[in-house]
Amino acid sequence: MRGVINLRGSVLPLIDLAIRFGASENRLTHRDVIIVVRVDGLDAGLLVSAVSDILTLQHDALQPAPGMAVDGATGFIEGMAVHDGAIIRLLDLSAVVRPQDGLAA
Repeated sequence: MRGVINLRGSVLPLIDLAIRFGASENRLTHRDVIIVVRVDGLDAGLLVSAVSDILTLQHDALQPAPGMAVDGATGFIEGMAVHDGAIIRLLDLSAVVRPQDGLAA
C-alpha cells in the first residue's frame, strides 16, 4: 500500500501497481493516474503510470492466461484478449486488492 486518498469524504487505500507487481517504487509524475475500483465491497485506488485507453470487451473475447511467467504480475492475470492486434492482459482485481494484505473491508 502506497498510502491513502480522500475521495469525496471516503478514505481509500492507495495501491501502487508497480510495487504490487514486484517492481521498485517509481517517482510520481504528472502522467500518473489513480483508478478507483470496488472489489468485493472494498473501494481502493490503484496508482498506475498512465492510462492509454478504456475498452469494453465481450466475454467471449477473453482467453485464459498462459501458465508461463515473465514478470511479477503473473498471479494477478485473470485472462487475455486481443484487441486491434494488441494483446491485452486482464487483471484479477480480487488478487490485487486482498484483505489479507492489510486492506480491511
